[in-house]
Formats: sequence, C-alpha cells, structure tokens
Amino acid sequence: MNQLVSLFIFVFITFNLTPVFASSNTGLELIKKTMSRYQLAPAVEITLSKIVTLALLDETKKSEGRLFFSKGKMRLEIDKPEESIIVMNNNTLWVETPTPEELGGKTQVIKIRSQELSQQAKAPLAALLGKPSAWDQMKLLKEENKSGVVSLILAPKKENTFGDVVSISLEINRDSNEISKIGYKDDLDNETKFEFQKSNFKAKATKNMFQYVPPKNSQITEY
Repeated sequence: MNQLVSLFIFVFITFNLTPVFASSNTGLELIKKTMSRYQLAPAVEITLSKIVTLALLDETKKSEGRLFFSKGKMRLEIDKPEESIIVMNNNTLWVETPTPEELGGKTQVIKIRSQELSQQAKAPLAALLGKPSAWDQMKLLKEENKSGVVSLILAPKKENTFGDVVSISLEINRDSNEISKIGYKDDLDNETKFEFQKSNFKAKATKNMFQYVPPKNSQITEY
C-alpha cells in the first residue's frame, strides 16, 4: 500500500509540477532571446503609445512617441500630455521632463551615471531594454500563451532591486520575436505601459541621435 501511495505521489509531481518549472525557464529564455534581438540590432525605430494610470487619482493619460535603439544606446521621445525625453549613451542616462508653467516652468533633468540597477530604474524602460543583466534580477510569476502571443508577469527577486518597481508585464509575439507591450507597476499601484505599434529593424541611426545637452536654466539632479 505504501509503495502504491509513493508511486501516486511520484506520478503527481512528475506530471503536474514539471510543466510549471519548464514554463518558467521557457519564459525567461524567450525574454532574453527577444531582448537580444533589440540589443544586437544595428538600429531599431519603434512607434509606440505610452499609457500611464495613476491609481490614487483614478486617472489615465495616453501619449504617443518614438523610440530609437542602437547597440545599447537609446532615445525615447514622448509627446504631450506625458512629454519627456530619455537618452542613454556612454554609460550615462538622461531623463528630461518639463514642469508645467503654473509650477514654475523649469525643465527637470535627471542625470544617472551610477551603474546600480536601483538607480538606473528611475528610467525603467531604459534599464529593461538597455541592461541585459536586469532580467537576471527578475523572477517569473505568470506566463500565458494565446494565439502565439506570450504574456508574462515578473517581479524583482529582491525588494528595492529595481527602485520602486514591484512588477513588470511583457507581451511578446513569438512568431515575429518582437515586443508588443511592456509595462511596470510601482509600490503605489501606479502603472506605466508602452504599446509597441511598429518596429523597424532596418532603421538608420546617427551619432547625434544619442547625444544630449540639457536645456539652459534646467534643474539637474545627479545620481
């Protein structure tokens, strides 16, 4: 009788738990494979939408933008109402955000030289796309595959590893090996999503595209 019970437990574990672990490994491998395509491409131009949901205010804002990526360098331009510019080059990350006129109108600029992931996560999209090692610090919580689109939810392995980001969502088209959506939530349940509408892997990038000079009289904060 004990042998029969042991056999039952063995079969149950084999057929019910193994797929979970296999799914986890497959999901992380798919993420790294897809990210490497963007990181190794000579140049990629992406048209996208940025959707910000503020939980406490129950408010959602949508903006359009463009992202240029070339061998670890990045430029993200977002139009109003969430107007901003992010430039990543030569181990320096710049984040430019205008301040409304009613609050003084001075442009706020964050300059990040630190290689610490917790600091670079002040610009989460740049860290996720431009820093391959960022994904080694994540654990896969959920994975679904519907009609060739893989949806994944991840979280940092250790608290505060990725700043105030507590979860990351990702959608990958398995057939084209392209990202369709990427987003993240902070510890206040605010959510930022980027929907990739079109990715051009034959784009041409210029050196000036990844250069950045802060506007005059801007307020610069360094990390």
